[in-house]
Amino acid sequence: MVNFNMDEYIQIKEASVNFKTKTGCISALKNIDFSVKKNEFISIIGPSGCGKTTLLKVIGNILELTTGAVTIRGRSAKEARQRREIGFVFQNPVLLPWRTVIGNVRFPAEIIKNHTLHYQDSHYEKILELVGIADFKDNHPYELSGGMQQRVAIARALSFDPSVLLMDEPFGALDEITRERMNLELLRIWSRVQHTILFVTHSIPEAVFLSDRIVVLSKRPGRIVDILNIGLKRPRDINVRYAEEFVNLTKKAHKLLSDEE
Repeated sequence: MVNFNMDEYIQIKEASVNFKTKTGCISALKNIDFSVKKNEFISIIGPSGCGKTTLLKVIGNILELTTGAVTIRGRSAKEARQRREIGFVFQNPVLLPWRTVIGNVRFPAEIIKNHTLHYQDSHYEKILELVGIADFKDNHPYELSGGMQQRVAIARALSFDPSVLLMDEPFGALDEITRERMNLELLRIWSRVQHTILFVTHSIPEAVFLSDRIVVLSKRPGRIVDILNIGLKRPRDINVRYAEEFVNLTKKAHKLLSDEE
């Protein structure tokens, strides 16, 4: 059993990422250093091109670090990924159009070919019920709205019960009304499953509404400008957005970002 501090459930230590291109070396991230608690909801914001998605990818072991280290529950990010402890939700749901909803949610277990992940359909039906689309399990993606497709993507990420959920602008392509509804749904789901979530967004109000803390990155190469503590009480509903404390936190985050432009 690997020992780890619950206050440092995820550790990012002096993480830097450089990319080699035809025109030279590009520094995407520089000396990123912070930790995440178990069951914490962390949002990551910053100017376009500052390395938000890159940071998410190195935590999920999709990209290699140039220097530094990432550990999850005391293990390397690579080992955590191999142990299926990380779920990923992208901006595009990336659903297979020829598969039904439940077929898409079942897909990770099928490609992993690991008998321990071959659950009964009742397992997937419970997840679809959790995300609010159980009645559409036999529908195909083209029959669903954008918000419903993202619910399928979230269900797929939850299908093997990861301890960490990485979400890269999952609601960025949705209209404002649907996006607000999905924010509420995500908080409802998170309150049930209590996974640790790292969430990339361009929307400051969305970050304030969802998060326990917000990591603010500088323009490229991305460095940590500040980490804002969001002291808003939970559970939260849409009325939180009109509270003075919410407005002040949003202004503070805006100020930090405007100083980086």
